[in-house]
Amino acid sequence: MIEAETIISRDMTTLRQILVWCSDQFGQPASSLDNIGERFTWGYRAGVYETSFHFAQAKDCTFFILRWT
Repeated sequence: MIEAETIISRDMTTLRQILVWCSDQFGQPASSLDNIGERFTWGYRAGVYETSFHFAQAKDCTFFILRWT
């Protein structure tokens, strides 16, 4: 279950850094947003101009926002 989410717009280089950082902090991302909260604590959906990040715990989303905004 998704508790918190945020949307971020960054260039592809920064987006790759964000994904590596998230993997280091929260583990492997969910392959589907439906799996967040069961085995995976986070996931993302990449769009053309922005990427949405979804977290099982609000505290993880807050940590993410503090680091990347």
